[in-house]
Amino acid sequence: MGNENKLGFCRYYKGEKQFPAERLGKLQHGFLFWEAEYTYVNSTDIKFEQDVINSYLSLVGASTGLEIPLLLCAILFAIYCKNSDLDPQYMAATFEMNILTPYIK
Repeated sequence: MGNENKLGFCRYYKGEKQFPAERLGKLQHGFLFWEAEYTYVNSTDIKFEQDVINSYLSLVGASTGLEIPLLLCAILFAIYCKNSDLDPQYMAATFEMNILTPYIK
């Protein structure tokens, strides 16, 4: 899928090189959402993409069934877990409520 097609799934990343400072603090998890979409659109590493999807599926157990690409969902999850000292199983259990639901809305 080309960058233009991937960008069509994005609501927070619009092609900027950096997170727009004027959006800082205006939306809970706004930077996380932007960072995930930025990574999703700009990723060119097939191995990274497969690794992040495999990691997501191994912890969460299935794709979301939502109308967002599995890779984007997996990247959201990876960024949500980044730098966390919490158990990955706990993070997987709270991901849908804490991140995915607000992202979709």
